[in-house]
Amino acid sequence: MQSIFQIIFVSYLAGVNIYGFTLLRIQKREALERMAREQLENARQQCRKKGDAESGESKNGGGQDESGEEDIREESREELRAEDECVENAEKALNIGRDVMTEDKSRKRVRDAHILIAALLGGAASIYLGMFFMKYKLKNILFMLLIPTFIGAHAALIYKFLWGMVFVTPAV
Repeated sequence: MQSIFQIIFVSYLAGVNIYGFTLLRIQKREALERMAREQLENARQQCRKKGDAESGESKNGGGQDESGEEDIREESREELRAEDECVENAEKALNIGRDVMTEDKSRKRVRDAHILIAALLGGAASIYLGMFFMKYKLKNILFMLLIPTFIGAHAALIYKFLWGMVFVTPAV
């Protein structure tokens, strides 16, 4: 009976540790996507400003005859192409695709509380190792204090209950 309990407990701990590490990884990816989306939007705005400045310079000169209208149309087409090129270069430079811009906005984010709950339930060790492995949440004081505390509490519980079951001395 003790060995069945131990197998179930070890399986539970393994599952919770994998879950906690996965939550941490997903949260980091979401943060990186959010930063990339902001950088892409900033790059697009800069391209638009650059295009507006160039179009303002080209509109100041020229006449109003028919060939002038065609020149203006051609210039506006070139400006659109240049803006598209600028945006495409910004996307390539940031190494992200259009899927980041069109992602599902209704998707729920992974909150810090979810990670802390997973750590409390037994996944503290993998979350702590994952924080250092991915270099993520290292400046968060709450994580840096609570996660090692949870690790210590889990070690004490494991020592008291599991270790005590394995090495029980027979009563005389």
